[in-house]
Amino acid sequence: MLITSKKVVATTLDSDGIEYMKTILKDVKGCDGIEYRSEDASKISKDSDNSFDVLYSRMCLHYLTDEELSVTLSDCYRILKPEGIFFIALKSANDRMAKASNSKIDERTGLTIVSDYKLYANQNRRFHTIESISKAVKKAGFKIEDILELKERLCKDWERKIISDSDATVIQLVARK
Repeated sequence: MLITSKKVVATTLDSDGIEYMKTILKDVKGCDGIEYRSEDASKISKDSDNSFDVLYSRMCLHYLTDEELSVTLSDCYRILKPEGIFFIALKSANDRMAKASNSKIDERTGLTIVSDYKLYANQNRRFHTIESISKAVKKAGFKIEDILELKERLCKDWERKIISDSDATVIQLVARK
């Protein structure tokens, strides 16, 4: 249960994502005080230092290059209050898309170029291992409290209306400042 006196912000790039988050959390006790933002997670530097108790990042950090991720995680660390919590969910290197036969890794950016999935053609992502995301999060100053890899059924489309035929492999991480 979330403590409603805490400042909780959830971000996504699109308004449909905000509606989706609200739908999922509408019946969860203590989630009525969440602030939802439509913004690019890699551009949070405008927020004040030590201004948030909790950050929640779901399925967005894997779109960042290694360099962008480093800057973003440092900004997240900066804007979290002491003892603040950061929840992260992102695609795993064990995901079927990362292992696609025509996908390749750009060594300069760390992104995998996905080229043989109809809905995801030519989208670049950084598929992480538990080790790679742990290293990035720790480099930013965070202490990892929990991390696990799991299977999850995601949607195929940005509108979140078409459920995928198969499970995605996702890493979930909880870190503290």
